[in-house]
Order: sequence, then structure tokens, then C-alpha cells
Amino acid sequence: MQFYKYVRGEWETDDYGPDLKLSGCKHSLTFICEEDELTPQRFSVCTAANDAEFLNVLRGFLVCSGVFVSLQFQAGELTEYKDLIKAANARAWILRYDFIERAGHSWNEVYHPAGEGKLRKRQENIITLSDMGRFFGADDFPLTTTA
Repeated sequence: MQFYKYVRGEWETDDYGPDLKLSGCKHSLTFICEEDELTPQRFSVCTAANDAEFLNVLRGFLVCSGVFVSLQFQAGELTEYKDLIKAANARAWILRYDFIERAGHSWNEVYHPAGEGKLRKRQENIITLSDMGRFFGADDFPLTTTA
């Protein structure tokens, strides 16, 4: 898999009531993958959180929310039929991994009622952790753009 692009979004805050506001930031990593590299293992990080710092995000604060897969070929300025067919047969898979970063608490910390209208964070092991750095071959990638 060859790295192509890293995009980071802006922080957004969702209001879940008077005492609970959660902030998040979207990230996406795009890779180019040859046809024989597209195996089920390429999807193993889906719904997993980072087991170590990854994309400068602390352990457990980044979750892979999904993978968008597309097939692409470069036709460019080709006009000859034979050249277009050759380019179409030399296609590559594009894999975009989408992530959501949380601020203030990890994906395995859940808010529970603590009495008197208060909420308390509690550690729950509901999301699998994955070594994202090992999976993608690096702990960080150059930022291409912000969304």
C-alpha cells in the first residue's frame, strides 16, 4: 500500500445536554493499493481505536470509523482506444480510511450518571485497540490539507 494523502478536518462540538458537550475532529488517510494487495486484512482496523499515539493523537482517542474503497485508472489525455484499454487494465484500488478523534476522553471512556444530575467517566473496554502505526507502516504522515 502506498501513501497518497492525509486530510484533517476542523474541530466540531456536539451538544448532548447542559452538562455534556463532546468535541471531535475527522481525519482521513488515503492509500493506493495494487489489486493483489486488496485483502480482508486491509479492513482489520475498522472500528478499532489506536493502541499507541498515531497521527499525533493520544492512545485510545482516535477510532477508525470506516474504509471507503474505489477503483481508479489514469486516462489523462489519452485518446487512442488501445491506450485507454491499457490504462483501464492498469487500475489501482484507492482506500480512504476515515477516523474520528475525540477530545477530553478516549473511545473506551463512557459517561455514567453519578447522582444529582452529574456525570462521571468510567473506563469500559467496548472498542478494540489496534496498533495503527504497524498496520499503516508509520505513526504519522505528512498533512496534505485540512478540510
